[in-house]
Amino acid sequence: MSDAQAASALAGKGITGPTADELIRINAAARVDGLRAAILVMGAFALIGMTFAVRLPRRPRLHSVPDH
Repeated sequence: MSDAQAASALAGKGITGPTADELIRINAAARVDGLRAAILVMGAFALIGMTFAVRLPRRPRLHSVPDH
């Protein structure tokens, strides 16, 4: 929810002035915290994926054909 949407929702409920400003500030801080957490989780998944990718073979394995 953007700051404008939050201000509109608060005004619709009759909340204005310093109280509304503080609630909008808290909402903005929560958005930033949420983005940071999401980026941290994506980074963790990337690191986990890289650790599994290191174990992949560099060249395709050829199936051994028995000599007859």
